Amino acid sequence: MQKQLLILVLALVCTFTTQAQRLEDFSNNQAEFLTQLKDFITSSQRKALEEEYKQFEGIFKSGVFNDEEFEQIRVIGSTMLKKGVNASQMATYLNGLRLVKSDPAAGAQRFKEWHVILFELVSGIEGRKTKPLTDFLNFSQKFFAENMLRYSKTGTDWLVTSGAYQMRFEDNMPVFAFPKVSLMATYKKDSIQIFDTKGKYYPTLNTWKGSGGKVTWDRFDLVEDVFVEFPDSYEIEMNTSLYHVPNVKLQYPSYFGNRKVVGDFQDKLVSSNAATDASYPRFESKKEVLEINNIGKGIQYVGGFRLHGTTVYGFGSNEGFAEVRIRDDEGGLKYRGRSDLVIIKQGNYLTGEKVESTFYNGIDSIYHPSVNLRFDIESKELRMRRGKEG
Repeated sequence: MQKQLLILVLALVCTFTTQAQRLEDFSNNQAEFLTQLKDFITSSQRKALEEEYKQFEGIFKSGVFNDEEFEQIRVIGSTMLKKGVNASQMATYLNGLRLVKSDPAAGAQRFKEWHVILFELVSGIEGRKTKPLTDFLNFSQKFFAENMLRYSKTGTDWLVTSGAYQMRFEDNMPVFAFPKVSLMATYKKDSIQIFDTKGKYYPTLNTWKGSGGKVTWDRFDLVEDVFVEFPDSYEIEMNTSLYHVPNVKLQYPSYFGNRKVVGDFQDKLVSSNAATDASYPRFESKKEVLEINNIGKGIQYVGGFRLHGTTVYGFGSNEGFAEVRIRDDEGGLKYRGRSDLVIIKQGNYLTGEKVESTFYNGIDSIYHPSVNLRFDIESKELRMRRGKEG
């Protein structure tokens, strides 16, 4: 019985001693602060964390942080201690401190804005649920070091290529606001860009809410300037390689001249695959009946317009078929074809399946309800096959 009582007493003494030694606040004396911080970080005996502390200690002693900034670091650090943050999370904060001050011109302002967000996140920790803080610290490292908005080890990365920004805490979440910037997404060897846009990025949501911008077809060897302009409001979920923007305006001079066509837009990052590489970006017109008169001499198209990579698709709708009309040199109608879908290669050929076809010769005509056709624009040769069913 006495032995058991002695063990209980020793256990209580050890518990009280541990609690007495547990660090609750960092000292406002800088030398003592560093000692306390070192003990906290290195207590885990992990070399990576020890190295992180050494790098921070080096820049701290160099005088990078002024007295006001030191006090902010001390307050945030002490609050993190009270909220149960571990050594690894503290080391991530230290790395963020190094990176946020790496730009001599903007470091002071970035420091202030970043700490406004950190104070809100740290103060909001309840029940030692520190994941939102950890996620934001990890995001901050990638953003300050590589301009990365969203990083994935196996998927799509999104980054900003340049531009000023402000960090804020709005609607209980961090927000990064960009007055003018270009966005880039990368996956393996592929990349896509959105030029000259503006907007806000919400790191905890992986969401970009933008206004304006431009995507070109420069990845293809087109001889003209083909692009879409984004509307005043659009949104992209950056945890995927595919995004969709409605109500864009397409410029494609050889088909529409100076006219811009309203429609829906998609772009996607793809792995190396000849079939999919050439199918993005994608545009589909909102208006289901457009007229195109310059596919080739004497050729007129009426219907919907899709652009997948460099391939143009004419499509029908509930209101009617897509229609191709071919005229002779005098303007007389020689052929009319109607189908749900035709493929248009400007200056080269038209193709379609199950095309309702009519040939005109003066007052006479020949009709077939469903043929597969190919019209070579340069040679003006029209080839038709009835397909499997006559």
